Amino acid sequence: MALLPLLRAVAQRPATLAAYVAQAVAYSPLIQDYRRQALIAASEQERLTALYTHSRLEATGDLLFVPVITRADGRTGFSLNAQSPQQYYGYDLGESSSHLHAGVTWTQPLLGRWAVREAAAQADITRQRTAQGERLERHLLERLVTEHYLQCQLDQAQIAFTDTVDVLLRRQRGLLARLARVGQAHQTDLQLIDIARGQNEQDRLAASQSYHSHLMDLNLLCGITDTADITLAHVRPLPALRSVTASGFSEPFRLDSLQARADLRNFNLQYRPRLDLYATVGLQTAYGAQWLKHPGLGANAGLTFTWTLRDGGQQRHKAYQTEQRLLTLAAYREQSDRQRILRLSQSRAEIAAYDRRQQALARQLTHYDDLLASYDRELASGLVSVIDYLTVLKDKLQAERERMVNDTNRSLAVTAYNYWNW
Repeated sequence: MALLPLLRAVAQRPATLAAYVAQAVAYSPLIQDYRRQALIAASEQERLTALYTHSRLEATGDLLFVPVITRADGRTGFSLNAQSPQQYYGYDLGESSSHLHAGVTWTQPLLGRWAVREAAAQADITRQRTAQGERLERHLLERLVTEHYLQCQLDQAQIAFTDTVDVLLRRQRGLLARLARVGQAHQTDLQLIDIARGQNEQDRLAASQSYHSHLMDLNLLCGITDTADITLAHVRPLPALRSVTASGFSEPFRLDSLQARADLRNFNLQYRPRLDLYATVGLQTAYGAQWLKHPGLGANAGLTFTWTLRDGGQQRHKAYQTEQRLLTLAAYREQSDRQRILRLSQSRAEIAAYDRRQQALARQLTHYDDLLASYDRELASGLVSVIDYLTVLKDKLQAERERMVNDTNRSLAVTAYNYWNW
């Protein structure tokens, strides 16, 4: 429900690229997941601190029955809790007898500071990893939204261009209609202009359909359910930045290496001495007829000490596994850095090629404009045929469309460059 006002606002005014990026970030479930993981990591650190440093109070109970088959005075019978029978079949009652144990035990860890430090280090690494994951996802969304937005902008430019062409063709038709009335133009000239206008209308419908499709893809990426076409604000040419030296794409590998070392330290905690203080208050008695007279109420206290001295070489194997994991991460990082450098080089080459293409198209369009200006004067005087005029106009329109596509492709190359230049 909180998104509805934002969606209505987007539908009521020309949307901007920044507004769509913000909407995509707010909609992304992965970014929300990263933020919740940070909260979970903080909660887990508190839980581990409580586990390793806080005392525990536990209620325990144990009720045991040792049934036997007894023989006395010539009779044999089953006894659930025999009291010193002379002859019986079953467990040795001197070794195992029915009893009742119940009480409350308090335990306080005394050597938990090492584990607490490791828990804090683990939590800090987790926070860094979730924050970096959120930044990477946000960076990717910026690229995806920008690419979709540029496609929509190209469609809008083509729609506006067909409108401009229609104005030109209507003006030329009015001129030819006046010439036809005085016998200086033919009816077929008007029909040729009408055919050109019809083709231009088909181009406009195709551009409108493409715009709606691209806009719906953009809305889907941003979680916008509105299906109405709106006008998107124009994006100025995107600048290509200098290459950065420290890449954010390498950060996950560094954090994964820290995590691998932290996992090894956490594993080695089990080889440190463990010392706990405990105290128990409760009932411990043999279960029988005398338990009411001697309930066995009492208390005890003591220390428990554990220190693993040998485990068959598990610690050595774990260290070897961590070493191999670190080597693998280093190899992946090197590959990622190389691919990033190659992608930046490829994007720079594409941008340079689009710039050269743009200059050539600009020169070509200048020639077309000069030629069409001459044709306009000669057409008004009846010195040039409509077919020749429309042929040149068609070539000029094709060059204009290539210029718009080239502009968009250059912006897409800049978007890719800025994505990897991070």
